[in-house]
Order: sequence, then structure tokens, then C-alpha cells
Amino acid sequence: MKTRKKFVSNSSSSSFIIAFDKKPETEEEVKKLLFVDDEMSIEYFDYKADVGDIAKQVFHDIKDQLPANIFEVEEEISHGWIDGHPEYQDYITEKWDSNGKNEKYREQEKQWDKASKKFNRKKAKELIKEFEGKELFVVEYADRDGNFGCVMEHGDIFENIPHFRISKH
Repeated sequence: MKTRKKFVSNSSSSSFIIAFDKKPETEEEVKKLLFVDDEMSIEYFDYKADVGDIAKQVFHDIKDQLPANIFEVEEEISHGWIDGHPEYQDYITEKWDSNGKNEKYREQEKQWDKASKKFNRKKAKELIKEFEGKELFVVEYADRDGNFGCVMEHGDIFENIPHFRISKH
């Protein structure tokens, strides 16, 4: 049996819509909201990231943001992938024509785009309702940013607060 000790070379990123009762004003406040008191680090594979460093990064990423509205949430959803999103290949059966003369292909693509936008709007409305009364912020982390980036993206750092993950693989 093989055990993977290094990260895969094809990088990924994820954005997170995170919800707070009110916007944290300090790194220490973020740390208290994200982690239980006795947690010192978060581990992903063999790398450990200090929770203070994680809180510092999250605070840095939200400190200059205004809370996200439904349009910003919808926009963020449209740039990633979530379960239930309409599959492109389910709509497109025609071959693409580099000369742009395949009208049936263009019509199928329009139908997929319409279904995609409808799905994104519906999901954004669901999230706004689910997180009602909270202030929402959008952050994005990528494993291409090294071990620390891997922890930020894959280490479940938001498990103690309401959040929603959007994959951008």
C-alpha cells in the first residue's frame, strides 16, 4: 500500500462564505470564534498551522471588506462549483464550431447558461436565508500557496462557524 506524503501537483482553490454575528474587530476575536480554547494548531497531512497564524490570515482577508450582499454571494457561486449545479455536458450535445456557425450549439449553450444563472440565484437566496442576521464575508484559499494554503483550504478551519464552501478546482 502506498501512502501519499506530499501534495498533488494540480492545485485547487476554494472560496468560503463565512458568517459572523458581527464583523470581528481583532485577530484575537477571530481566533476565539474559529477555534476552541485548547486548540493550538490545525493539521493537514503532516503540516501543522498555528491557530494564531490562521486567525491572523482570516482577519487580514476580511478586515477591509464590507459584508457581502446577495449579488456578491451569487457572483461568488458563479465562479466555482457546488453540488447540484447544472452539468454543462447535460445541455450541450452539439459540437462546437470554431466558425461560430453551429446555431444549435449556441442555443444549447444559452440554455445551460440560463439554467446555471437560475441555480446560482436560487442558491444565493438559500444562503442569505440560512445565514439571516449574520454578516457574510468571502475569502479564498488555495493549496498552491504551500502547506499553509493547504491548511487554509482543506483544514476545516471554519467548522465552528456558519460557512459555505465553493470549490474552484
